[in-house]
Amino acid sequence: MIPFLVLVNIASIFILNLNLILLNNLLIYLLYKYFLNIQSFLTNCKVFPLKNLLTTVTMRSLGRLEWRLSLLLAVVDDYFPL
Repeated sequence: MIPFLVLVNIASIFILNLNLILLNNLLIYLLYKYFLNIQSFLTNCKVFPLKNLLTTVTMRSLGRLEWRLSLLLAVVDDYFPL
């Protein structure tokens, strides 16, 4: 009975880690795709002050989003230590 419970615990930890890894990869992919779309828009933009302003705003928003995601992963890591 005890080995079965141990196997269930190990399997649940593995599944949770796999879900976090897949979620992390999906978020990185979405951020990368979003950044490429913004970057291609900025390279086609003809107004240089607008281009600089949009680059600054985009970098700040991506930085804030990255900070929130890292904070969320830290909270999840605290509740579900590996």
